[in-house]
Amino acid sequence: MQFCKRLLGVKKCTQNDFVYGELGRCPMRNNRMYNVVKYWTKIIVCDNKRYIKIVYNMLHVCEDILDRPNCKNWCSLLRDMLFTLGFADVWYSQNVGNVKLFLMSVKQRLKDQFLQNWSSRLDNSIRAGFYNHFAVFMFHPYLDTLNLESVHHV
Repeated sequence: MQFCKRLLGVKKCTQNDFVYGELGRCPMRNNRMYNVVKYWTKIIVCDNKRYIKIVYNMLHVCEDILDRPNCKNWCSLLRDMLFTLGFADVWYSQNVGNVKLFLMSVKQRLKDQFLQNWSSRLDNSIRAGFYNHFAVFMFHPYLDTLNLESVHHV
């Protein structure tokens, strides 16, 4: 975010949502969440004798809601994320079908959720009153003309 603000030449206190909107970028958190799901798709198809699958199965059993409702681990956090994205069926079946198609859907839902939240935050922000009149989530063409020399000297 700090680099993006330098690139745009705005103050550090500028609302992050303005920066995301002007650059048409989602936060890096989306990439991390996507990579977690992508890694999970590799785990669920691997051989049950591999250490990663053994550990996964142990964590998966631990996160069972009926046995231990307060258990928090990688699996329970992944489950919660999949539920939030609308993929509860995938979690219960422990099968994603076509991995490539599933991962594309995950990426799109992460972006869609971010955009909904971004728009909602702007609508509810006192500071975004003027910005809301022309806010469009995209990389704006005027940014192609930025003088990148100023970014290197900051």
